Amino acid sequence: MAYSYPDRIRSVVVDAVCINQSDTVEKSQQVAIMADIYRKAKCVQAWLAPASKYTTEAMKFMERLAAKAESFGNSDEVNQPRWIGSFPSVNISDDEAKNLIYDAIKAHVDYLISRSWFNRVWIVQEVSLATELIVSCGDSAMNWSAFARALEILRGAFRQVPLGEKRSRLEGLKPAWQLVRQRDVFRLHDRDGGRDHHLMTDLLWESMSNRDCSDDRDRVYAMLDMTKSPYP
Repeated sequence: MAYSYPDRIRSVVVDAVCINQSDTVEKSQQVAIMADIYRKAKCVQAWLAPASKYTTEAMKFMERLAAKAESFGNSDEVNQPRWIGSFPSVNISDDEAKNLIYDAIKAHVDYLISRSWFNRVWIVQEVSLATELIVSCGDSAMNWSAFARALEILRGAFRQVPLGEKRSRLEGLKPAWQLVRQRDVFRLHDRDGGRDHHLMTDLLWESMSNRDCSDDRDRVYAMLDMTKSPYP
């Protein structure tokens, strides 16, 4: 098991295993407290896919890209331009952007960001509320801050590439980037000591309205739980 320790016991809550998926009553009870579980967890592990040649190469590419963030004019800080502006930008030419997108596809990043994890409605809770978030594929892992920096660079380069086959293969950047903005806005508001619930609701609806779920009521439950004010 990828999340097990070689020398000691590790306690892990896995909703697909820990919750009886065929018991409607139990699922309803557990769904109601999922936001608290994500908030209180020491670390949340986002499992994208099992290990494969594709995922290993893609994760290595994302790590290298994140390490070069400053050369693209990007920062690891949570700041207003990153979530208020609809689209990120990078300090590179159109030709450099094309080459970057080509290299990303060559490294199978298109495969990585097309995983179903990025499109599930409950993932918005997982990403937004986790104190520490780790993205994992098999034995490859990155903290969310680094992963988000790589996504930011790719999303900016993506905008500079004309429509065509190469661009269409990275359409998964759109829902992935929404998750980056979603987490940033929650952390920014919590840092400043208050939440604009109208803004939160609008952003949550934008993030959740087109995501996959087995029951549309889950979309409502997830939004209600995340818009609860943590302040008296």
